[in-house]
Amino acid sequence: MKFVWVCLITIMLSACGFHLRGSRPIPPALQTLQLESHQPNDAFTKTLKQYLNNVGIQLTDKADHPQLRLISAASASNPGSMTPSSQTREYRLTFTLQYQLNDAKGTTIQPSRSIMATRTLLLNTNRMLGSTSEEQTLYHEMHVEIARRLVDQLTAPRIAKKL
Repeated sequence: MKFVWVCLITIMLSACGFHLRGSRPIPPALQTLQLESHQPNDAFTKTLKQYLNNVGIQLTDKADHPQLRLISAASASNPGSMTPSSQTREYRLTFTLQYQLNDAKGTTIQPSRSIMATRTLLLNTNRMLGSTSEEQTLYHEMHVEIARRLVDQLTAPRIAKKL
């Protein structure tokens, strides 16, 4: 009986278009990309390059491949809650990427689009030194999340059809 339920749920999920994260194949036209970034050595661009390589996308400088333009990548830290003595206890960290995808001829395939990730950093006044490393860890997690979401958007069927 359990087997029947498992089969039924599997069929229903596959019928609605459900896919496991990262399970979509890389379209052949995107297996080699040209990456344009105004900040080629910043932490996010390095994380993105590594992620693209890990999922099977090779980067090239040749202009005869689709081009992924990183228009902007911005980090922000905004105060959240305060203690009664007006000390900040938490910060809301955000990382926003704006990108565009062009084909090998320079035609825009994916117009300028933004992806944003947020995290909350809780401060412990007794461990201020640890808060800095925790903040760096949270930003790295956001970089990886944005890279993953970017690849998910680039491998969407509507993008593959345009290439």
